[in-house]
Amino acid sequence: MVSIRQETQAEIVDIINQAIESKTLPNVVFGVTSAEKELIFAHAGTRVLSEPSSGYVDKDTIFWMCSMTKMVASLALLQLVDRGKVSLDDAASQYLPELANLRVQYRTTDNTIATKPAEKQILVRHLLNHSSGLYYSEIGDMDANLVKPYTCIYNKQDDIKVFAELMKPLRFEPGTDFAYGFSTDFAGFVVERVSGQSLEEYLKENIFDPLGITSASFFLTPERKSRLIELCYRNQDGSLTRWDDQLRITPQDPELVNICFAGVGMYCSMKDYLTILRHLLQLKAGTAEKPLFKPETVDLIFQPSLTEKGGASLSSAMENIFTASQHSLALALNMTDWNGMRKSITGWWAGWAGTFFYIDTKTGIASVIGTQVVPALDGKIIELSTRLEQLVYSGLGNTAFKIGDYPGAVGHYTEAILADRNDPTFPLNRAAAYLKLGKNEDAERDCTTVLRLNSSSVKAFFRRSQARVALRKLSEARQANLHVLSNLDLTDALKFEPTNTSARNELEKLEQLISAEQAKRSKTASLPTSVSLYSASRSINESSPKRRRVPITIVEPAALHVFENPSPKTTLPPPTKADSRSDTLTPISSGPLKGPIPAKPSASATPSASSLSEMPQTSQVASMTSNRSAEANSFQEAKRARDGTKTARVGGGIFRSSGDNTVFPMRESAASPLYSKIESPSTNAGFKSRDLAYPVNVSITNGSTRSPITMFSFTKAWESNRSTEERWKLITSISPTNIPSMCGSSLEPAQFISIMDVFLQVLEGNGKDEMTKTVIREYLRSFGSVPRFTTLLLFLSEKEKGLVQQLWNALEVVTLQGAWVSLGK
Repeated sequence: MVSIRQETQAEIVDIINQAIESKTLPNVVFGVTSAEKELIFAHAGTRVLSEPSSGYVDKDTIFWMCSMTKMVASLALLQLVDRGKVSLDDAASQYLPELANLRVQYRTTDNTIATKPAEKQILVRHLLNHSSGLYYSEIGDMDANLVKPYTCIYNKQDDIKVFAELMKPLRFEPGTDFAYGFSTDFAGFVVERVSGQSLEEYLKENIFDPLGITSASFFLTPERKSRLIELCYRNQDGSLTRWDDQLRITPQDPELVNICFAGVGMYCSMKDYLTILRHLLQLKAGTAEKPLFKPETVDLIFQPSLTEKGGASLSSAMENIFTASQHSLALALNMTDWNGMRKSITGWWAGWAGTFFYIDTKTGIASVIGTQVVPALDGKIIELSTRLEQLVYSGLGNTAFKIGDYPGAVGHYTEAILADRNDPTFPLNRAAAYLKLGKNEDAERDCTTVLRLNSSSVKAFFRRSQARVALRKLSEARQANLHVLSNLDLTDALKFEPTNTSARNELEKLEQLISAEQAKRSKTASLPTSVSLYSASRSINESSPKRRRVPITIVEPAALHVFENPSPKTTLPPPTKADSRSDTLTPISSGPLKGPIPAKPSASATPSASSLSEMPQTSQVASMTSNRSAEANSFQEAKRARDGTKTARVGGGIFRSSGDNTVFPMRESAASPLYSKIESPSTNAGFKSRDLAYPVNVSITNGSTRSPITMFSFTKAWESNRSTEERWKLITSISPTNIPSMCGSSLEPAQFISIMDVFLQVLEGNGKDEMTKTVIREYLRSFGSVPRFTTLLLFLSEKEKGLVQQLWNALEVVTLQGAWVSLGK
């Protein structure tokens, strides 16, 4: 059974109240129903703008439904089809002679508009899906006055005839296209001619009374008028003023209403309109006790009926405000899911004065929302309607979770995340569902995302701790590391909420688990580090090797040419797949070297970055000389040369480019800067970094950072290394060419921004030198090739876009290319 949690309902009420208190809207009534019952009704504001004495709106308040009348009138005609009194393929002129002998407009050779006799007849089905060619001639003025035929005064004797005479020639041959207009009004006239009743009488007897609807009518009786919301007018500056006949509208005096306009004329409460939608849900679900339609007729209500050209015209007519590409015989239909909102084949429409509805039979809900603000399609009510719909669907995820439908909950939360990536609630809730499904890695990733958005989220700390403790199938070393991180999460959670019993109990269990594992491992080996179980601090054992920061040195490949007596080019075997004993990839050089390897460095060379091979080797690193090419006769020899105790492993720091296999020893520094210094060789003052195909090489003394092979392993390493220097080493341990394949479609905006922030900090810390710029530019180019990167950029906030813009400016990039173009300059 579909339901909306109390927390979601409370949030909906708060949002509506805020819209009224901020004077964004004068009043709002919002309701949601399932096939079984009403799920929520929320309302706020006064019946008359800023006049509490007029009374406050509620679910029984009367609205002028305008074009939401169309669905109800279409149901009336479909009911006659259902009962066999009318056929969809009957010519409309069979019931309405006024629609015989019509003319259709066309453009002449001299580009003028002329008319000619229509070759096709208007069928009954054409009146139901707006493919008759009858159109609102003043459609461009729909944001102002109602079209003229609706604002005229008619006599009862010749009403339909006079109305028909006001119609312009058909826009196109019937059945070939879509044009929003008077089709539904003529559908209502067919109902009257066939039934012998007015549309008011037919609807009351055959639809309203059977459903218990009392407010719906084409006539404003004194009682209904006392409950009617007064129109408001939105000024150009965005302010609201009371209604003072600023626009032409239909006559509201019952004495002047001689035509029941099936296109715009009905008044109704939101409660009663929602009752009609609920019955349609019941019909679709097969649970209606007294169905008003046969199943095959119900199918027609949710079945596309336009030609391909007609669907395109419908989308164009809505000016991309709504994603609609089809129309049934009663409703507009969106043919795809809306992210975090309604599903495909959801029926919907809107009213000229600010009313909207949708009916999602796949999810099993329908909704109405309304105010009374003109001109048409007021942006504020559309914005509010969208936000409330997102909340409703996110609340459905909570409902699925509550009843144990965890896969369904994940689906709902995922849609909500796609709709709003800046709301931490959705990934936090999805993490809970992942935990229930045993998908602990996914749960940990979602919690990490939440903490990027809200660093004090106790639930995120707690759930991430649960996920990390549950990841016990990994190696013991990694498991111990995860337990340390879990300890930190629980400690942080208690820091924000000292009285959180769940976090404290979980911490006690975790401490017992860590103690047991430490005791188990102490029988075979002693650990170099110890972990404080009651705080977030880590201490280094006295017997542990001391850690020290060292600078990073980048060497431009062209600098290799300064050596004397260059040796022939050397080719290493191509790189292989990841070592089966490791979960990381170690970069391997392949292909011919771009620069020759020196047999012997110049004696006069200065100890610059281009002649570092002259410097003494340290215990951590040794330079590779020209005889390395001889050692690389086989892959195993090359691997030993790369990984041996006297050869530097290329790990932390900038990756080795595929065109060069030389590793240089690092200079040790007693006092390292905050960011590892990238040193440009003195021989390259005229170096043009933008012409380089790949970043330049680097070697480091503590090459402990290994290149991750999956986005998950990268994310885990990224979160465990909080310093800018460590994160810089991690990201630059990955070749730019491997960035797209590693990220896949898993790169999230928050993580992307944290990487950009590291780039910016390192760039500024190194004085914006050219070598640093070269490296970062290459990584930015590679990120532009990440799958769905353009979509990722669309979800960045303005502040995040500003950070990226700041980085581009620091890199002195003038023109964006590729996927980056969508970010703008």
